[in-house]
Amino acid sequence: MLGWELPPHNSGGLGVACNGLASALTLDDVIVSFVLPYSGIYNQKDWQILFADTYFQELGTDTSFTFAAYKQVGSACDISDFLYRERNGLINEVQKYALRMQCIAEHEDFDIIHAHDWLSFLAGITAKRISKKPLIVHVHATEFDRTGGQGLNQDVFDIEKLGMEVADAVITVSDRTKRTVMKEYGIPESKIHVVYNGIDTSELEKQKIDISFLKQIKREGGHIVLFLGRLTIQKGPDYFVEAARTVLEKMPHTYFIMVGSGDMKEHIMEDIAYSGLSKNFVFVEAMGPLAYSFFSHADVYVMPSLSEPFGLTVLESMRNSTPVIVSRQSGVSEIIKHVLLVDFWNTDEIAEKILAVLSYPALQKTLSQNGLPEASRINWKHAAQTCKHLYQSFIAWLFPKE
Repeated sequence: MLGWELPPHNSGGLGVACNGLASALTLDDVIVSFVLPYSGIYNQKDWQILFADTYFQELGTDTSFTFAAYKQVGSACDISDFLYRERNGLINEVQKYALRMQCIAEHEDFDIIHAHDWLSFLAGITAKRISKKPLIVHVHATEFDRTGGQGLNQDVFDIEKLGMEVADAVITVSDRTKRTVMKEYGIPESKIHVVYNGIDTSELEKQKIDISFLKQIKREGGHIVLFLGRLTIQKGPDYFVEAARTVLEKMPHTYFIMVGSGDMKEHIMEDIAYSGLSKNFVFVEAMGPLAYSFFSHADVYVMPSLSEPFGLTVLESMRNSTPVIVSRQSGVSEIIKHVLLVDFWNTDEIAEKILAVLSYPALQKTLSQNGLPEASRINWKHAAQTCKHLYQSFIAWLFPKE
């Protein structure tokens, strides 16, 4: 299994999803070796973690790479030449991961390659070319989701497309993402398998933190509306702020907590300050248990994403008995009922539903009481079973019984 991050060194939901799936697969008797591009300190796992950057050192292999080495691996693995033109930044790190994967694929014993998102697709292709083993690519988000369909990064799109074309099977986290993969990348439906994410908050529950300033707001009769996610165009933070303006006209003692960071943060903060709403907004950068703790202090959680392949934070909020308002443009909306649905662009509708939750205790109670058991049933066990059946179909094909 190839990924880019795992908790606690994760920037978002990708690492959380990888960790949840790998753990559930291990409980279902699948032997998982999880490959990461860089070494780090992680909690004890029931599965093996391999670090691509130090794997060479453990074998006594030289770790100094040059651009010429990329060309050699590109030729050996028969990967399109455009992926091995010299690049800078993140794409260059993705190339390094693919190069280092060559050594791991040659020395490790495995039956299936399962690569998560575009950052590990080149490494997955390398492993497939060397080992001749089946490759499954897992699409957690596409470039169309991350950019809102505007200003696509051509390198990222090309890597995504190549990974899906070379793969023997493609997993998407929702039917919504499946449709995007078919329409925008030209992948046939027969190759795509929808596997919804699950949730496991057991470790986070143990480390939940009381947040004093939020408790003070509640003691003084204030309401708390939560946004938790990256402050990027995909997540719709500007729509959240626009809805907040309308809410504050009716309920001025409402406070809007925005947990996360991203390239829109400065713009959002300037807009709020210019509008004179700063006293009603709090910005927090938090990860792990601290970020998770915000759910239990909020009166309502709002996820107004423009294009959300799944949306694990919705399940996290429901697990905390916190009502949820979520955009219809999300994958998680395909499998849950006890939430309030909105169109991300309809800020009047978002504001109306925030006001409804804050104004009617019976509505808040109904969403809380029904949401908790619903979210609790959506776990990683089912996702792992679906993936295991897919693995077994390829193993049966490769090694038919006599």
